[in-house]
Amino acid sequence: MSEEYVPIRQEHLDALCPELSLVVADAIAAGNRVSETWDSFGHGVLLRHPRPVLVNVPPQTRSALTYRAIDDPHYWLGEIWCSLHPGWFVALPFTAGARDLPSLRLPDFRWGPPTSRRRLLRAVLRLGRR
Repeated sequence: MSEEYVPIRQEHLDALCPELSLVVADAIAAGNRVSETWDSFGHGVLLRHPRPVLVNVPPQTRSALTYRAIDDPHYWLGEIWCSLHPGWFVALPFTAGARDLPSLRLPDFRWGPPTSRRRLLRAVLRLGRR
């Protein structure tokens, strides 16, 4: 017997890091709402609308967030990730006019911290000089 499908699970919302919890709470306070949560295809929270989002998120929290553009109507417009706590993300849905989403003023998402990639590249280059 398979588990019953429940679109929004409280345990998924509770598992969000403080930064992404703030993103979701801020979106809800601005009139948006959660449409779905999951932990099977990645770990995500899908908002109902692509905006409002990040209306009153403080700069110290925003500095830990990155944005990954997906731009695929079969999935969603993009994802907001926390660089401090990888694993979960907040998805922005693809809706009519969604491509007109104004800049969220977040850095682009990158797999792993850019500084670690730079350090690795420098170390490899140093080894090559020996």
